[in-house]
Amino acid sequence: MLINSSILFLAFGASVLAKHHYGTPKDLSRVINITLTPVVTHDKISGIAGEYILHYHTKKNHTLVDIPISLAGKPTAAYNTETLTAKDKKGKLKLLASEGEDADGQPTRYFRPIRDTEGPVTVRFTAKPNNKTYPHIGPLFDLRENGLENVGGIVGSSWALLPGVSNLTQQYDWSYRWDLRHAPKGTNTAWTWGEGAGPFYLTAPRADVLYTYFSVGKLSQYPPTGTRPVDPKHKFGMYWLDEPVFNATELAGFINSFFNYSTTFWQDQSSLPYRVFIRHNARGELGSGGTALNQSFSFGWNAHNETNQEYLRLLISHEMTHNWAIMPGAGALNSRWAEGMAEFYSLRLLWRAHLLNTTTYAKEMNYRVNRYYINPYVNYTDEAAYDLAWKDAAAQHIPYGRGLIELANIDAEVRNKSKNAMGLDFLTLKMRKLCVTGSADCTPATWLKYTADYLGPSAVTEYNRTTSGKPVIQPLPGSLGPCFDVVQTESNPQVWQWRAKKEVDIESEKCII
Repeated sequence: MLINSSILFLAFGASVLAKHHYGTPKDLSRVINITLTPVVTHDKISGIAGEYILHYHTKKNHTLVDIPISLAGKPTAAYNTETLTAKDKKGKLKLLASEGEDADGQPTRYFRPIRDTEGPVTVRFTAKPNNKTYPHIGPLFDLRENGLENVGGIVGSSWALLPGVSNLTQQYDWSYRWDLRHAPKGTNTAWTWGEGAGPFYLTAPRADVLYTYFSVGKLSQYPPTGTRPVDPKHKFGMYWLDEPVFNATELAGFINSFFNYSTTFWQDQSSLPYRVFIRHNARGELGSGGTALNQSFSFGWNAHNETNQEYLRLLISHEMTHNWAIMPGAGALNSRWAEGMAEFYSLRLLWRAHLLNTTTYAKEMNYRVNRYYINPYVNYTDEAAYDLAWKDAAAQHIPYGRGLIELANIDAEVRNKSKNAMGLDFLTLKMRKLCVTGSADCTPATWLKYTADYLGPSAVTEYNRTTSGKPVIQPLPGSLGPCFDVVQTESNPQVWQWRAKKEVDIESEKCII
């Protein structure tokens, strides 16, 4: 799931471009040191104390740091002038807090000094977990207490915990560490960019630090502590504080295999990690809340909400694919491309990697296109459905199904024109090569140009027709490969499905495309 906000679209782009390194910074004004410490009450972790050392100068009444007040309808640490304080070379630095909206309309609290700062500034803050429960869980950005059967712990997003520094685009030199000296025995930590207490170093804008997940407490993890990753180049990890009702180790092994296969397909030379954080939701909270941030993903479970192993495999595979199928910016066309790509390639690569057999692959493809065809917004334009996405959950699914069918059709057309020498991969990898450079041309318009350059003007006509929602897009012959036909199974509403051709062994290797 991609959140309806340019913040997260930007975050996906930034994660691929992050530069992680050890070194000595040349410009001290860019140096930010972060230290986090578990707050312990009655031998259990009950909060987090943090400290920033900032080396940039801040003028009187200008923003020193900020924090969103809420994310996806849930409170963040939402510091005030009592829970966030500062000092510099002159001593205590009085801060004034004011509230407003950031550039993306996010409710935000800004902290401004009443005088110019002098020398390094130390900012200290204390966060407590959010103990409220929600019937429909939504994205898991808030700080949540887990692991109460052990030493306690907290899992959540850094976005809800860490104050944001003043400059949105500056490449800062960050150090990030946990002080666990007084934490309960067995306490460990994991963060999107590192496992353990650190320190970790990276040169990146603030988005790469804020749009991450973390967990602290007595963690269970995959791979187990002290073992080597399956692929040392691309480090994968999964972490949880409470033993879930599903088999987390099996799930992690499956996703690890998909991760390693995907990094090869997407020609990923970055060596960036990918980490999954599992949260134990409160009783009565429905849904997994699964949402991706930079190179990481979080989802939740509880014993009273059915959690299917196969569903989780497909969910995480979809979210992981967003790390490679990137297109910065927000908008209906961006959403259709991004969600369509994640739908198409998460399933197609699972199939090619033999992590799904053909029967299961076809079943899942049919389920997803059927869900699109029976959607009450199937005839809405992309823009109209996008505008309704946070008012009606059904509208959120339009770019998923529409984008999936569209890409399956382009794949069939490219294969047909090239006499099976090429498929959609040719266009997709060309687009990825452009997008990972951070080019401003990584847009739906460029994708359409690439498609039309190969398939001709008809690609533009079909693209615009798909965007309009009328007539309903239908799968083309060959859109699921040589072993399946396309048949119309319903007329009101119109539904098309893929059906195996007669006397064809669909589990044969020749069926995989």
